[in-house]
Amino acid sequence: MNDEDATHLFRIAQEAVTNALRHADATRIDISLDRENDALVMAVSDNGQGFPEDHSEKREGLGIRTMQFRASAVRALLEVRQTRGYGVTVRCRVPVE
Repeated sequence: MNDEDATHLFRIAQEAVTNALRHADATRIDISLDRENDALVMAVSDNGQGFPEDHSEKREGLGIRTMQFRASAVRALLEVRQTRGYGVTVRCRVPVE
């Protein structure tokens, strides 16, 4: 992974943390970075309130769109999942050579 790719990954984590603090009232945020076969997997999970009831894939905010743009810049798969009662997890899987 080069410096530019690492910066994109860092900024995705930063945006996920900012969203959890600003929008979800999270009191706990966990960040992990693991190697899975041919990929580097970063996950940011929070215990916040999750997305509003009227949230839909078509109404994504600027933060999620920015994370998606950065993920595509490093050929990564970005997943944003809500688990009711447990907050949101942002998972980014970056292929490594």
